[in-house]
Amino acid sequence: EGKLDSINYECSFKLKLKQKTSGLSSVKVEGYILWKLEKTPPGDWLSDRIGLTAKEFVRGNLDLQTGKCEFVGYDKHDPNNFLALDEYSVVISKDREGLDGVTKGHRNAWKNTFVGRRYYDSSEYWVCPGRDKTN
Repeated sequence: EGKLDSINYECSFKLKLKQKTSGLSSVKVEGYILWKLEKTPPGDWLSDRIGLTAKEFVRGNLDLQTGKCEFVGYDKHDPNNFLALDEYSVVISKDREGLDGVTKGHRNAWKNTFVGRRYYDSSEYWVCPGRDKTN
């Protein structure tokens, strides 16, 4: 499981990525992040949306040698209007059981933590549910 975390906001997520090209060192990946809003500051304009979900569609590149994966949100399904598209820079552990990284965030600061652990959902996707906090 994973999380995006900050002082003020917290979201849980499930990340699914599928390898779209073959290669020995770098491959293209594509998938989505299923977000769930968990926490906001008291009285925040999003506080009435706690517990709701949205899907962010992502694509990018994975370096198979280092585990570095950089991807961006390019579209979303967000009927409750709480999700902003973001950019991600993460490293997948050598045992491929977890990831740790940051997101660009709405302030372009690259300070939002993005961490999770891996589990298999099917033969085509790897999943890293997690939690993410934003500033």
